[in-house]
Amino acid sequence: MVSLFSCCTDHGFSPILLAMKIALVSLDQAWEDKAANKERCMRHLARATALGADLIVFPEMTLTGFSMNLRVTAERASDSPSLRWFARQAASFGIAIIAGYVAWNPQGTKGENTCVFLNSRGDLVASYVKVHPFSLSGEDQLFERGNSLCVCPSGMMSFGLSICYDLRFGELFQGLSRTSDVIVNIASWPEKRIVHWHTLLRARAIEHQVYMIGVNRSGMAPDGTTYAISSVIYDPFGREAAPLVDEGDLTLHGIEGDEVASVRASHPFKRDRREDLYRDLCLVPSEVDRKGEQSV
Repeated sequence: MVSLFSCCTDHGFSPILLAMKIALVSLDQAWEDKAANKERCMRHLARATALGADLIVFPEMTLTGFSMNLRVTAERASDSPSLRWFARQAASFGIAIIAGYVAWNPQGTKGENTCVFLNSRGDLVASYVKVHPFSLSGEDQLFERGNSLCVCPSGMMSFGLSICYDLRFGELFQGLSRTSDVIVNIASWPEKRIVHWHTLLRARAIEHQVYMIGVNRSGMAPDGTTYAISSVIYDPFGREAAPLVDEGDLTLHGIEGDEVASVRASHPFKRDRREDLYRDLCLVPSEVDRKGEQSV
């Protein structure tokens, strides 16, 4: 959907071409309670639709919170009740949805922390498995690592998907930015590291010349970890996008259809990248090299 939004400039009001209106939901998740979280999501879906949003984005592991209790959270990707529910809501409300859930890996031995994109007809158009499970919490012991990037088109723009801890690894975002206008990160990012959250999102937007959308949960987990309302969009120059509507845990933003192309044309930094050199310089050293000894 393309819409016009009037913006005040030095010369009065002028129309801006909005490629999409996007609702960001800083969901206060009920711990491991899919039914309760569905009710909370429904409230936000209804409000986002009333505001004219084309897309709504929810945080990581949307219906459970960031739990590693696979017996409660994990579902078969081929027959996921959570996916079916999100698909019904997308079709019913006529709105695209980005959300997270936990799938079993094909062997049924580990989870897959997954981000999905469903279009406004309820079709699953993209599914991404988190490449970097959070080892500090032991996520890497219980969850399979993803091994591929995920980019999907939506309207005038293409969207790359990422999850939480991925944000610390710039190589992933360089890869996504080759074919993405917008990169989304859905997260459970603790308040005590919120400076990192905003700094990394802004840096990814600037260095890769994309819109960066970060959607973080709010509230408190059972272990006492607190999460701040901090969902945000940074434009390709690293400027924070002011919301069209701000209702606390739900904000509505508009993104411009030609902004990424315009920034890349006026500041063509990507053409100066030296990919061959980076591959040589960034080769992972051997164990011998790490110890400072001479490699053979």
